[in-house]
Amino acid sequence: MSRILILFFALLFTIAAYSQNNYFVSTTGDDNNPGTFSQPWRTVQYGADQLSPGDTLNILAGTYNEQVSLSASGTAAQRITIRNYQQDSVILDGAGLTGESMIEIANKSFITLQGLHITNHKINYGIGIYIVGAGEGISLIECQLSEIDFSPDPYPPVNDTTNSSPLLIVGTNPTAPIQNVQIIRCELLNNRTGFSESISLVGNVAGFEISDCLVHDNTNIGIAMIGGYGDCPDSTFDFARQGVVKRNVCSHNNSPYAEAGNIYVDGARDIIIENNVCYEGQYGIEVGAEQPAAIARNITVRNNLIYNNSSAGLACGGYDFPNTGMVVNCTFTGNTLYHNNTGNSLAEIYISYTRGCRFHSNIFFAGSNEMMYHDAFNSPAPPQLDYNTWWSLSGDPTQAVFSYNNNDTYTGFENYRSATGQDLHSQFVDPQFVSPTLPDPDLHLQSTSPCRDAGDPTYIPAADEQDMDGENRLNNAVVDCGADEFYSPTGVRTGPKGKTPQSVRLLQNYPNPFNPNTTLRFRITEFGLVELKIYDLLGKEIKTLLNKQLTPGNYEVPWDATNNAGRPVASGVYFYRLTTGKGFVATHKMVLLR
Repeated sequence: MSRILILFFALLFTIAAYSQNNYFVSTTGDDNNPGTFSQPWRTVQYGADQLSPGDTLNILAGTYNEQVSLSASGTAAQRITIRNYQQDSVILDGAGLTGESMIEIANKSFITLQGLHITNHKINYGIGIYIVGAGEGISLIECQLSEIDFSPDPYPPVNDTTNSSPLLIVGTNPTAPIQNVQIIRCELLNNRTGFSESISLVGNVAGFEISDCLVHDNTNIGIAMIGGYGDCPDSTFDFARQGVVKRNVCSHNNSPYAEAGNIYVDGARDIIIENNVCYEGQYGIEVGAEQPAAIARNITVRNNLIYNNSSAGLACGGYDFPNTGMVVNCTFTGNTLYHNNTGNSLAEIYISYTRGCRFHSNIFFAGSNEMMYHDAFNSPAPPQLDYNTWWSLSGDPTQAVFSYNNNDTYTGFENYRSATGQDLHSQFVDPQFVSPTLPDPDLHLQSTSPCRDAGDPTYIPAADEQDMDGENRLNNAVVDCGADEFYSPTGVRTGPKGKTPQSVRLLQNYPNPFNPNTTLRFRITEFGLVELKIYDLLGKEIKTLLNKQLTPGNYEVPWDATNNAGRPVASGVYFYRLTTGKGFVATHKMVLLR
């Protein structure tokens, strides 16, 4: 065979190997069609069955009353994608369907689901998206799951046999995990889960990211990473691990029959929980281990805002050891806790059975009940607490209450320190938040805050670690206490490479999450053209709010949460960007919650 023919066939093979097809589904289509844009298929399931590596199934706007099971895997280079077409509203409606899962991905890899709204599936043990077995490279992007309910009855009895799971990932293979999972910019709301959770990662799950999601108004735990329940036959791999949970907003995930956490670790390991906002739930963030042999290990909880939760802001430990497991070698640093324990049953921090855990560089600001810390069990190695800032609404350190080692209660900060040897380098002082007014407090530090440079002087932040605003965690020789690393409001820290622009400053805007009545605030220090725009996380422009010459001064610009066409913008994570005629840029993240 000639060299030319060899090269020709090699080229044909390469083209075939990397071919990509775009197929289409529409409510007005027909499964006998070829699946093109002009002649789409009718059902999502039929379309999914036709997919090969590299293919994309585009679903046009409409409601599809069907359940879908993925029959093929993609590859690392050629993923299979099922998504909404452009920005179309695509709903998978479970009304009347009796199958367990609305979408099932069993033992498949390199799949992307994007822009799908899964709703109205109301059967016991019903599931919205179910990823099970083994596999890798599953990505869920900008999906919404709502009204996944364990019963169609609006007032059903609830017990441990009544469950539903909006998003459930279960690694059952003892030799191969479900790995490299992404859950990005998704929203889970208004789900009745019984004794289950809204997002659950269970068993042999290794390597995951849950980021920029909204998890709110569900009837039990918001985000859960779980181990020790026997879902994987090999106990050495029967726990979620090696993951990161970041920049999520979790709120109002309250159970009427238990104590739910907005974010919950139950026997999982090696996880970073950072830069989340957890408010008005029961527990803000909890690290525990419910099963007797389970151990939650190496969990880092850092730089989170946790406020106005009814039980505790942070909880850590096996709650009934040895009938439950324990929590080992976990670190809680740089968190801001404000006005938790609104139900007057616990404290800002609740500790049960732990070993080798540490709390440092945090802010603990208690409400009117003065309950700062509650240690319910005499652990063999109580947590170490130091370099924290404590405060309460009364501002009286002699009234602060610390319950330590189960039955030892100390009233007064100095009494607690001298009796326990804890918090020897900590302070009881007003952290000086910008505006601690509920329900939408601004928990940034003022320039005069005593929390500045008051954290652990030996702490070296991770290379990618950021504060609550996405700024460097370290702005001086010592980290600040709490989730906000203070930066001077004169000038911004982003701009053209090699420059430190001083002409424009975006001021932090509240409430957080944002709502359709939000006002964006900024400061200009030089005359010039100023442009203010809203973008989504993919960089697409949503709205131009301002494009005009401005004189130096402070400005406020309202945004009614509509796009440039005047249509409402969905809940989600966005960026607003302020630029000047000189090219200086300031960008901040915003979470819109309608």
